[in-house]
Amino acid sequence: MRSDADKCLDPLRRPCLPHLQVLEIHGPRPYVVDKALFSGGTPSLRGLDLTNVTMSNWHSFRLSNLKSLSMRNIYPSQPTMVELLSILGCMHDLVDLHLHDVFPSSRSLSNADLNAFHGINLPHLSCLWVCAPLSTVVGFLSCVNTPPKAEVRLRCKNENNTSPDDFSQLSLLLAQKLCSSGDETPSVLTVRTLSVKSRYHTNTFVFSASERDFGRSIDENKTSWGCNIPLQLTIEFGTMMEKMLDISSDICRNVCPKNVQSVYVHGRLSSPPNVWESFLGHFQDLRYLKVTARL
Repeated sequence: MRSDADKCLDPLRRPCLPHLQVLEIHGPRPYVVDKALFSGGTPSLRGLDLTNVTMSNWHSFRLSNLKSLSMRNIYPSQPTMVELLSILGCMHDLVDLHLHDVFPSSRSLSNADLNAFHGINLPHLSCLWVCAPLSTVVGFLSCVNTPPKAEVRLRCKNENNTSPDDFSQLSLLLAQKLCSSGDETPSVLTVRTLSVKSRYHTNTFVFSASERDFGRSIDENKTSWGCNIPLQLTIEFGTMMEKMLDISSDICRNVCPKNVQSVYVHGRLSSPPNVWESFLGHFQDLRYLKVTARL
């Protein structure tokens, strides 16, 4: 017997909704969407929000006029990284992009697989949120170009076989984004404050353009944008917990501009003295330091 939810969604099984501009589907369980909706059946669609939704054929996903795309908890048939990059390559008008638990780990992909998608441009993007395994976040950032002014929120989930090289590659990619925050690009927010919060096996780095902007972070369940935070990075260390302090220090040194004037550190302070010396020694313009210890 078909459920009430299935009956309510019967209109979405029509092959064509030519005037539909915004579509939101939030289900308590995976709902299989008819591929015809996204392969020419909704030519006027500008906003798409999918939660607990899946498709039988992601290759048919063609919505070149979208301005906002949000996808959360796409199970059980997730698009691969290659499929998603192919989809995004057609969405040059995207302004908002939220991807939360959309695709699996990309560790098995080769460089040749990703090289075919290097240089995907999203010139109008202003808000980017990606929550995915570390290898997927790295692969995504290496292929997709976002404007310097885009606000970016990343959550790198723990996965098996993670190595320090993965974090080094992540640091390099993020440094390339923030390196344009200097005087050569006045229209881009300049990072003035770094906040590092440690909680259990997770660290959150908040890069803010506001002076002494301490204690603030963006809840991933909210859409708080336009608040002078060009980058927020959350890392779940998992099996790399023993390397957390060293990796966190490397990320701060490599990603954060040297002209940062305020630093806030909240969490366990059991790191060796040489880690603190290396971390704080990076900030030659540091004027304000706040440290909150946690037992």
